[in-house]
Amino acid sequence: MEKHCLNCNQKLDDDMLVCPNCGKKVYENTDNLNESEVLKNKEEQLSAYDNKNKINKFALIGFILSLIEPVYMIANVLLSLYLNVFLPLFSIISTILSVTQSVGFIFSVVGLVQCIRRKQRGKVFAIIGILLPVCILIFYFIGFIFLAKFIQALGSMG
Repeated sequence: MEKHCLNCNQKLDDDMLVCPNCGKKVYENTDNLNESEVLKNKEEQLSAYDNKNKINKFALIGFILSLIEPVYMIANVLLSLYLNVFLPLFSIISTILSVTQSVGFIFSVVGLVQCIRRKQRGKVFAIIGILLPVCILIFYFIGFIFLAKFIQALGSMG
C-alpha cells in the first residue's frame, strides 16, 4: 500500500518522517523529535528526492556530443544528393567531430555510471551516447574494408 502525505497527497517512501514536498510531519510519532532532527531529516529527504529526479548532466552532454557527427554526416549526404553541395568531409571539421565523438563517449560512460550509482535519470541518453560512436566506428571500419576491396578490384582490372 502506497503512503501519501495527508497535507499535499505527495507519494511517500515508507521511511519518510517529513513530506519532501510540503515539509509537514508524516506521522504523529515525530512529535518526540526535536526541531533540528526534523529539519535534518527533511533536508536529507529533499536532497535525495532532487537527486533522483535530476537528469544526469554528463549523460546529457555525452549524448549531445555523440549526436553531432551523425547529424553532420546526414546533412552532408542530403546536401550532396539534393543540392550538389559538399561539406568538407576530411578537414578540420572532421577532426573536431571525431574529438566530439570521443569526448561524448567518455561523458556518456561517466554519466551512465553516475546514473546507476546515484539512481538518477538519463540512462537512455548515456546508453545512446555510448552506442552512437561505437556504431559510427563500425560503419567507418566496414566502409574502409569495402573501399579497400574496390581499390583492389580496380587495380586488378588495369
